[in-house]
Amino acid sequence: MRPPRARLPVVLLCLCATATSGFAVDSELIDALFRPFLAEQITLAPDGRHVAYTEHAKKELLVVIMGLEPPYSKVRLAVADDVGVDFSKEKKRATLRFLRWANANRLVFAPTQEVSGKKIYSPILGVDADGKNPKQ
Repeated sequence: MRPPRARLPVVLLCLCATATSGFAVDSELIDALFRPFLAEQITLAPDGRHVAYTEHAKKELLVVIMGLEPPYSKVRLAVADDVGVDFSKEKKRATLRFLRWANANRLVFAPTQEVSGKKIYSPILGVDADGKNPKQ
């Protein structure tokens, strides 16, 4: 199987580097380079105690809030479903307009919605770092 053109320069660079240095090509490293992003947007709380990022699972967009200090809490919030594409069975991935911390304990985000190709901005949502107290 021939790699796509976007991968070809990276593969050639890896092959040249390994040929000159005498190391073997690590297929796991090459696979890791082209693995889909696990998080598309990420933000660190101002106090550095929490991180929030977006994740896609089962055709829906999730916002994950993770504690960086013990106890390492993790909260998953379902934000939006992937959007159907006209005349296709494929779905377009849901996205957020922004993902920011308002303060050390309050996360603010807004999903972007589309109807027939036109963007409709949804309301701004806020939630505490523990996933509680959601407000619009």
